[in-house]
Amino acid sequence: MKTEAEGGLARVWEILTRKPESKGSTTIKRHDLVFILRNLATLVENGVSLQRALKTIAQEKTLARYAPILEEIRRRVETGETFSGVLASFPDTFGDLIVNQIRVGERAGTLAETLNQVTEQQEKMSHLRSLVVKKLAYPIVLSVLGSGVVAFMLIGVIPVFEETYADAGVALPFVTQLMINVGHFASTYYWMVLLGIAAIVIGVKQIRRHADLAFRM
Repeated sequence: MKTEAEGGLARVWEILTRKPESKGSTTIKRHDLVFILRNLATLVENGVSLQRALKTIAQEKTLARYAPILEEIRRRVETGETFSGVLASFPDTFGDLIVNQIRVGERAGTLAETLNQVTEQQEKMSHLRSLVVKKLAYPIVLSVLGSGVVAFMLIGVIPVFEETYADAGVALPFVTQLMINVGHFASTYYWMVLLGIAAIVIGVKQIRRHADLAFRM
């Protein structure tokens, strides 16, 4: 028989090694959103009710990762909430522009046409985003490589020259001395530099969450 302590340890081990339950994604990626909107527009355009169309899409196996959000949308629409009102509850996936367009389409009775328009807009935005990423990839890679080379020079190479000049008793030019001082700072307080970079990245991400501030940037 297991002692109480052994049973407690076994329970702790079970908790630590337990795999987290998959609850699905709470947001929808843009290319998957385009797929969902396109199929939803096609179904509604062919006379399928919105509730039935949502149920069909929610049962799509390729969209299993989004089952929780799709099921919630379907359930709330079936209980009488407006489609646009439900989508407004998921701002990380459905922005104000999408929600407002669908709200207008609901009121005008042109939901299928509106869904097609929204889908085309999302496809254009996705294409533009991919172009921007491709254009920026090369300079970003060069910047990272250049920064790495400079960091290596400051931390690994310049100190060697400093020792050589010190042994020779030669006065250093201002620029050389400045580089040596920067190298000393980088090697001693490198953690401050990393924290500063991380703070900037996090700050930019937080700012971009607010539409007004992101537009000004």
